[in-house]
Amino acid sequence: MSYTSGTLSSSTSTPGADLLSQLESMLTSHANWDYVQDVTISGSTYRVWKNRGSGTGANSFGQDFYVHFRVDSSQNLNVSASEGFVTASGNAIRPVAGRSYGQVLNANGSFGDETSGVALNSSSVPYAYVQAASSAPYYISVTANRICLAAGSGSAFYVGLFDSLLPNEPFPLCISGTSSLGTFYYTADGGTSRQPGKSAGNTDAYNFCHKLSAWTVTSGDTQTIDIAIGAPLASRVLLAPTQQNPTTYGTARGLLYDCFYLPNGANATRNGDTMTVGSDVYAKMMFGTSNLPAGVWVNTAV
Repeated sequence: MSYTSGTLSSSTSTPGADLLSQLESMLTSHANWDYVQDVTISGSTYRVWKNRGSGTGANSFGQDFYVHFRVDSSQNLNVSASEGFVTASGNAIRPVAGRSYGQVLNANGSFGDETSGVALNSSSVPYAYVQAASSAPYYISVTANRICLAAGSGSAFYVGLFDSLLPNEPFPLCISGTSSLGTFYYTADGGTSRQPGKSAGNTDAYNFCHKLSAWTVTSGDTQTIDIAIGAPLASRVLLAPTQQNPTTYGTARGLLYDCFYLPNGANATRNGDTMTVGSDVYAKMMFGTSNLPAGVWVNTAV
């Protein structure tokens, strides 16, 4: 199963830990995710998982990457990611970079020590998070390439590989949180693990920031109807490595895997609703505010 939904217990005092347990149950049952180890730093425990680039059900890029989960004191479920991981030290190799000036890039467009790695609690390693709470609904989608998770009133994250548009992609690893627009969107706690085209020693790490958004013929909650087929248009979610609107600034880096964005005005659909696209069933797992009720739909068949 690649998709599940449910409701956290009304009596739980540890909703973040409960949500992580639900997610890890799905990761355990998936052919391409392996638990690695716990890393404890300053009283905080990080649960490290590996996504495999080889073997049964391998990801589409053909290389391993790692995802790190932590439940904080507010019971938020935090997530960060890296291309590699040092089991002896618990450090991340070439982590997804965040919104921070002064991060010096390596020659391959990554940052940080590529041998010793970077501590998981470093301020240069961003994390996205979901706000877990008792009685909150949750929606989890796990595939060979990525994880999508949403909970509560709409907080969510996407972590994993993206479908790169570059002819020579060094490593298509990204992470992002959410916004009120009902889609994965630019936040200070998101980024990519590489910055292609930047020279070694460049400290303009602000460009690691990105916006994950979908751009259709129109925006907002307008129902975009294709005049030829008489039906709403849906678009795959676009990754653009800039904090600006990619229709004005920046470049299109890639597309998210197995999910799309669909404008649907007047609150026509709710989280948990499903629709069939071709032979696959998609489930809505993220929504916007009352005046921007569009959303992200994930493929439940992958």
